Amino acid sequence: MEDRNSTQHEGFDGLSPMQMHRFLTAPFDSPELARFPEVLDCEPRGPMPELFRCIHDAIGEKGLKTTPKGNLPRALSRDAAQQVMGAELYAEFTNYAGINSEEDYRDLFVTRNLATMAGLLRKQHGRLFRTRKCERLMQSGSLAAVYPGLFSVAATKFHWGYGDRFPDLSIVQHSFLFTLRQLHRHGGEWRNTRFYEDAFSNAYPTALEECPDLDFYPAEKLLAGCYRVRALERFTVFCGLAEMDLVGKARLMAEDLRVRRLPLLDSVVE
Repeated sequence: MEDRNSTQHEGFDGLSPMQMHRFLTAPFDSPELARFPEVLDCEPRGPMPELFRCIHDAIGEKGLKTTPKGNLPRALSRDAAQQVMGAELYAEFTNYAGINSEEDYRDLFVTRNLATMAGLLRKQHGRLFRTRKCERLMQSGSLAAVYPGLFSVAATKFHWGYGDRFPDLSIVQHSFLFTLRQLHRHGGEWRNTRFYEDAFSNAYPTALEECPDLDFYPAEKLLAGCYRVRALERFTVFCGLAEMDLVGKARLMAEDLRVRRLPLLDSVVE
């Protein structure tokens, strides 16, 4: 049994069952397999770090007044969206509905929650403040020191299924390190997202059992769509680790999508 668990498994793209077990259960505590630097060797770029910068700067020294619901102000939500998306994508994104609160711009809503969960922001008396931890990290290494904490929360604590209508499929999130390894090994060139969707299905075939098989939406397609949205778009692209060749709402209905890794991936995980 020990020999079997330590032998490379074809479905795991060269990993052994024991290594895959560590990937799933102790991704941040397996330095023999993966290391996550506490401070990056470059300034991170991507929706998540750039949106955090927008929030951080808007708070300033005196704090930022939130809405009665506790959200970021509408003006900040719009300004942050325009700054991170760019004019063309922002126009596409708001073509049918504007951004009236941070919840209308999911990436901003998630970033603010990640920062709070990571102990970087706090609310008090209707205002949002930076914590001492946030100030210390920003002074010591700017976003390069802040990013690893945000990334850890995004990978393990923030529920990836929030706001979507897919089945639970928690294995998609638990296997985040396998996804990053796939991008590290194969993401040097553009590949169709089906390549990574198939790799995930081969590694975790029992995930298909959680998907209902509907006449108009078969289980295989449901599983692939869930993986593409959660693991590739809302995790790797959101964190600045990969890029897709279609952006905005056009991506939601597209079938033929490509993805490739960005240089930040090699700084975030070794």
